[in-house]
Amino acid sequence: MSENLADIVFGAGCFWGVEKNFKQISGVIAVVSGYAGGDYENPTYQKVLENKDNVSSKNHTEVVKVSYNSELVSAEFLIKTFWQMHDPTQIDGQGNDKGNNYRSAIYWTNDEQQQIALKTKDEYQVLLNQNGFGAITTELKPMDKFWAAEDYHQNYLANNPNGYCPNHRTGIEFVIPSSGSEQREFYRALGELRLDKSAFNIAFNQGTEPSFCQKYDIFKNTQSGVFVDKLSGEALFSTKQRFNSGSGWLSFTQAIPETTIEKTDNSHGMSRTEVLAKRSGIHLGHIFNDGPDGQQRFCINAAVLDFVAD
Repeated sequence: MSENLADIVFGAGCFWGVEKNFKQISGVIAVVSGYAGGDYENPTYQKVLENKDNVSSKNHTEVVKVSYNSELVSAEFLIKTFWQMHDPTQIDGQGNDKGNNYRSAIYWTNDEQQQIALKTKDEYQVLLNQNGFGAITTELKPMDKFWAAEDYHQNYLANNPNGYCPNHRTGIEFVIPSSGSEQREFYRALGELRLDKSAFNIAFNQGTEPSFCQKYDIFKNTQSGVFVDKLSGEALFSTKQRFNSGSGWLSFTQAIPETTIEKTDNSHGMSRTEVLAKRSGIHLGHIFNDGPDGQQRFCINAAVLDFVAD
């Protein structure tokens, strides 16, 4: 397979409509209806139907294998489309199609897809919560084996234009607020899902991690790359500007331009400059004037960052 071609497998209820929706996306090369996620060989439509209420073994679910050109359409776009096209909060079914053979699922085939699936699940969960929906129940795991469905299921709605194709969308668009109080509320809610208690306190209550903490030890000597906001994923600092200040906190001479904001902080009887992530608004640390060669020192909490290697 070409380095630009990849497969990902989605389960979102009856595969006829799911196949039709993904085939309409530019950059998608092929969509095949089938079965995946179960623990027995050679599933058929009849077998997965007969096992839809069976709890003694793991049944397959109806899925589609989407083959795409990553230069023309991104895995993130496909996965966000998946979240929007069905109700991922419904357990074992979609609408009146009930049974574990209709369960929601993402089966990834590479690390990028996995990272995006897990990240967007949390983001979409926040949007769902804000609109009164429950917890996402989608099965998320690596692809094991895909079994193509019977020929008569392929291109079903193209061959049967009046065929069964219900709409099970929640109606919640995958749009993250980009400004104002709604944006702050979104990232705070996302932080409650994604951050541990200590990191949440740093991000939203101006807390500070202990010097020489475990995350600092992991990040202080990484290979070249960038440190990204743990919530928004935006790159904030580069290893090119990292230096060892001896303080026990990550130190940089500058942030990546246009990614942070600075504000005066007079808390704790001190006058300091606080640095925050521009997109998510989370607290990152403080800026001091004791960097190398008269430069600034961005003193940053490692707990609110992730690292992405070049």
